[in-house]
Amino acid sequence: MKRKITTLRLLNVFLTVLFSLSLTAVFTITPAAFGFGWPYSSNIGSILAVFSWTVGLGAWVILVAMGIAWAYEKRLHKAIPITGTIIGSLSILPWIPTIIPMLTLSPALVLAVRLVRYHLNQKQSDTGCVSG
Repeated sequence: MKRKITTLRLLNVFLTVLFSLSLTAVFTITPAAFGFGWPYSSNIGSILAVFSWTVGLGAWVILVAMGIAWAYEKRLHKAIPITGTIIGSLSILPWIPTIIPMLTLSPALVLAVRLVRYHLNQKQSDTGCVSG
């Protein structure tokens, strides 16, 4: 039973990250390659987009690490989810005015909130879900 739960949690993490990351990349990197749409219309917008992608990669790595630790019921040091929250928030800031990347990031944001709660809370099984 424990192995099944671990497998389902790992599947949850990897599918959520794969879905959100791939759709977000398609809807943010593709317009940049063709040079149209905000935030690509100005030099500052382009700098913000590159900053967002660079910092965002760190946030994705931390999200996956938190998910793997959650699947194996291990707790990470409190600095890791806090760091992930900070750099994840910074990487999202340039995309707030654009709706499509925010929609594609929604599953990852929900998972991130659950994982941060899990890693910062001292209770054994607090993931924000109803347990039976």
